[in-house]
Amino acid sequence: MLEKWVSRNSGLVSVAEVDDEAHWSVLLNYFEGHFDVARKAKFTELKMSCFLEIMLYLIKELLTSRLSEEKSFALFKELLLRHSVQRPPHSLAIFNLDDLNVINEHVNDTFFRFYNMYLYSLTKDQLIILSTEKQSDLEEPALGKLGDGKVIAAREVEKDIKQFLSEAERAQIEKENEYMLRGPGRIERIMREEMDKMAAFMEEKIRL
Repeated sequence: MLEKWVSRNSGLVSVAEVDDEAHWSVLLNYFEGHFDVARKAKFTELKMSCFLEIMLYLIKELLTSRLSEEKSFALFKELLLRHSVQRPPHSLAIFNLDDLNVINEHVNDTFFRFYNMYLYSLTKDQLIILSTEKQSDLEEPALGKLGDGKVIAAREVEKDIKQFLSEAERAQIEKENEYMLRGPGRIERIMREEMDKMAAFMEEKIRL
């Protein structure tokens, strides 16, 4: 009876790549243990079918996704809860509290106790696991656009940037500085500053 039930689940056979007696023996032993405990607990046909389907789903996930024992156990608890609470259509109360205790004790003492054995015996060896992760969560600073730049006088070039200028450019800057500080440009600068002050004063008066 049990062998026929497992055979009907052709998806399990194809996923597990059961191509030898050793794999098939492990799977039959896996389900025989679950079937035996359900029979001894006098599960109804509905409860037994649901329990075996849960264990079928767990072994499929082990074979296809190679879940860690922690993730597989979390999945097991979620499936049990989903079948023990009456909340259609999300979950149906198939198992009662006594059923849950029997299933939980049995699965922990068998499947999860020997989880690595099932993983080793039914799946291919993994030589390496590659994964990608985001290197940094830092936001890139906003950079100015060349189109937003403006022309400035040579004398206004910052001191740190002058080291990248040619001799001719630096000489031109010195010439302009001399003109603005001690030459005729000094008068122009003073007049411009005074005109700016007058313009600001007039704007203030107009606003008032």
